[in-house]
Amino acid sequence: MPTWKDEGRERPASRTATGGEQVIRQDYLMRMIQQLSGVLARIVGLRADVRPDEALEEIGEAYGRFAGLNPSLVHALSEEDLVALLRARGGLDPPRTYTLAELLREEAEIFAEGGRPEEAIPRDRKALRLYLEVLPELEDAPSSPDLAGLDAVLARVDPTAIPTTGQELLLRHYEAAGRFGEAEDLLFDLLHADDHAPETADLARSFYARLLALPDAALDAGNLPREEVEEGLARLG
Repeated sequence: MPTWKDEGRERPASRTATGGEQVIRQDYLMRMIQQLSGVLARIVGLRADVRPDEALEEIGEAYGRFAGLNPSLVHALSEEDLVALLRARGGLDPPRTYTLAELLREEAEIFAEGGRPEEAIPRDRKALRLYLEVLPELEDAPSSPDLAGLDAVLARVDPTAIPTTGQELLLRHYEAAGRFGEAEDLLFDLLHADDHAPETADLARSFYARLLALPDAALDAGNLPREEVEEGLARLG
């Protein structure tokens, strides 16, 4: 179930909406999440009763209800084209995008359980991309989403197989969350897959340079001590 956690984060005044705007955004966001929770509860129940076709039908209807999109279109579009479509009105609608990610994740899990990886994998990849796209958009929201869905998708998706933009967003996510060890693991995978392509090596150098500016306590907490950061940078030459 999607839940929302208030982190009590203090934001710069320049990026903070007025009180009235915040209330409107939060009300809209909470209404969407409450409605989605009911749909996901029904989907989970149908999956538990081994009624996958009915669960998929419920998800298909939810695509139209929450995202205003035909499920056939959602599945036909590439990750890049789907994001472009969602941004067509001038920017992502965070609740709409997050909801779409949740529905794609649920659908992927149903296909995975049914032994249909060819259907599950592209849905997981799109869900991952949408989670990563929408998280920065929620920075100014009074609450932030539970990331259980994102972590579930990450456990199933090979990051070396997703588009470069998605890889960079994932790296930024790990870094912003203070998960430096996981960020470095991702970079190792990318460097190995790309045979140390110059652009990937540059991405890694920038990552290590940013970390060197942080205090030792932050690096230790992120599971990447300073000596390992220095070693990683030295390996790149």
